[in-house]
Amino acid sequence: MQPIPYRVSGNICDIWLLGDFDATIPLLCSVLPTLGVTLIKVYIDSLGGALPAAKLLMAALQSCNATIVTYCMGLARSTASLLFMVGDDRFVLPTSRFEPYIPKGETAILSLFASLPSVTSKAVFCCKRWVSPHQAVCLGFATGYLPASFPIHSQYTAPYELLP
Repeated sequence: MQPIPYRVSGNICDIWLLGDFDATIPLLCSVLPTLGVTLIKVYIDSLGGALPAAKLLMAALQSCNATIVTYCMGLARSTASLLFMVGDDRFVLPTSRFEPYIPKGETAILSLFASLPSVTSKAVFCCKRWVSPHQAVCLGFATGYLPASFPIHSQYTAPYELLP
């Protein structure tokens, strides 16, 4: 059995996207529609991954009839920043760093960013570097801050559920 970084408790699903998460995305997408939850919390600390995998997870998250809250727990770059933007509410820690990195010629990522209602095209074009949590909120990438005392050790050490 391959572990999937998620936990369901009542009507809440916690998902952890850590490091290189591409391999877990197809399995996660197969489980998401069956959960029937009303709130999905996605914890992200990653430099990103393959665009097709990120698009697959983005579509799966958006197709769930659930409120999505994303947390940047460290780094969110490239496709990880795209997945961060899927959240209805998006929170950053004081130590988080966010970069909507768009490789030269990657119009697919740019158009996906531009299609998200929470971000303006101007903000996407302005970010050619890592931004601080304050800048992420000011540019509209994040909706708020998490306190430095946010209990990341109890919630962030992904207790894996195993697929049957």
